[in-house]
Amino acid sequence: MCPWSSPDDSGYAGAVQKHFGKLVDNLRCLLSIKPDPSTTPRYELEILLLGCCYIDSLAGVFLDAEKSRARFRELLWDYSDRSKLDFRRVDLPALRKALERYPIATKHNGKWVPRDNHLPLDVTKLTAVLEQEIQKCSYNAGDIRDIDEPTFDQVLPTLMSLLTTEQQAEHGNKIEELIKEATYAGVLYEQYRSPLVHETLIRGHWYGAATDLPVYVASEGGDVDLTFPPLFVVSVLENILETIFSKYWVTTE
Repeated sequence: MCPWSSPDDSGYAGAVQKHFGKLVDNLRCLLSIKPDPSTTPRYELEILLLGCCYIDSLAGVFLDAEKSRARFRELLWDYSDRSKLDFRRVDLPALRKALERYPIATKHNGKWVPRDNHLPLDVTKLTAVLEQEIQKCSYNAGDIRDIDEPTFDQVLPTLMSLLTTEQQAEHGNKIEELIKEATYAGVLYEQYRSPLVHETLIRGHWYGAATDLPVYVASEGGDVDLTFPPLFVVSVLENILETIFSKYWVTTE
């Protein structure tokens, strides 16, 4: 639910809109700084860092969720333009990798640690289904326009149907969280926002192409990694701002 529903908030909404609008203008200025017109922006890493932080900051102002990870995903899932890109789409290769590690490790505070004292789970059936979907999607290096990936709402019931009642009770919430982290919104948080803020790096690949769409790049072992170009992150922030202030929190001059 949008907490900014009262007309009395319109003055504050205008101030917030002006503040984030200025931040976007600054990012656009950084995008324009290039060694020469044919190259990518000089400050790619800074744009990615700031863009992700501004999305997270906007989520903190606009949504009620306490945890940064949850509100970041919610903002992208519910307030970005789905006609252009549905952030609920699942990066299937990333999910497969996470599930392959699940029997021997689990995530705690964003890091993988050995599992113990848990009901064993054979993920073979789950990864086999994912592999079938991966083959259907025909992943290749390039942008995502030709890849018809399923969304979180499609993947979750499919994988849960492969678990017994006992397995769902033990592993269901953890598997669900892994799927959320493998959505486009989750990958942007886990691979970009979190490590950029806390570790000053990006986990995996990153790609500085001048495109406003995510891009898959070839990785070791013949797989592909989902990457988010700087221009795309800035465009998403602009889109969310437009959506929020035109549909949910109308400002007054």
